[in-house]
Order: sequence, then structure tokens, then C-alpha cells
Amino acid sequence: MKNNKIVIDINKVQYAWRSWETRSGYKRKEKPTKPTVHGQEFDCDAPAYAGLLTGIVRTMLERAVSLGILDTWTPCTTFEFAANHRVIFTGDKAEVMWKAWNEKIFNKKK
Repeated sequence: MKNNKIVIDINKVQYAWRSWETRSGYKRKEKPTKPTVHGQEFDCDAPAYAGLLTGIVRTMLERAVSLGILDTWTPCTTFEFAANHRVIFTGDKAEVMWKAWNEKIFNKKK
């Protein structure tokens, strides 16, 4: 269950990981470096024939933007506790929690 209002004790976390996901449910370990549609990267400059009858030629990126199908990737940080209990943070809270986890693990004080 995803809930960004839960407060956890980072000292009781066994391990954590970060991933990226879209509204459609596509997941990745790393954030894609190129634009994606349905989780797949594509060649932005490749021609996309929008209308074969009208002869309009646009790039794949222009076509994806006009159709509104570009993916928006959201960060997710998952903390695992004893007995496989997990807490998942998303969005800005996920970034804050990931930074706090790294500071604890690598002993970096503010």
C-alpha cells in the first residue's frame, strides 16, 4: 500500500530500494534517459506518419506529445522491515526518504 503520511524509524529498516514507475504500472530500476511511451524508449527523431492521406510527417516525439501518451516517471522508495512488511513512498517524499536512508547508511551528517 502506498501512503506518504506514515512516519517510520529508519533504524528498524532491514533494507531499502528505489525504483521508478508510471501511472500505467510500468516499473524500472533506473529512470529512463529518453522519453518513453508505454514503458519503451523510442527514437525521437524518427518519422511518424500521422496521416497517410494528408501526407503530414512529424517526428515520433511530436506524435507522442500530440496524442498525450508520453510516460511520466515517478520515484518510489520501498523500505522493508522484519517479516516482509513494506512501506512504499512515492513522489517528492520518496526522494526525501531515499536521501535520509543514504545519509544513515553512509554515515553522512548534515
